[in-house]
Amino acid sequence: MLYEALYQQSSIFEGVSAKWIDGKTEVEVESGYRKNVAQYDENGKKITKEDQPNAFLTENKKYVQDLRKWQFKKRK
Repeated sequence: MLYEALYQQSSIFEGVSAKWIDGKTEVEVESGYRKNVAQYDENGKKITKEDQPNAFLTENKKYVQDLRKWQFKKRK
């Protein structure tokens, strides 16, 4: 079903929803940002703290943290 939703005639603008079901037990999943991943500008360069001094920074404090919620994990 996932293949059909992503590669057939479903529109991403109408929303594609995927839920992982392992066997017969459903699991709650939460999303968060991937830690220590820099944000990139439209030219493919990392955004530095000098470019956006008030932004949330990566662990090494050199780059702006990418806050897109692309990390998924099982809720405890």
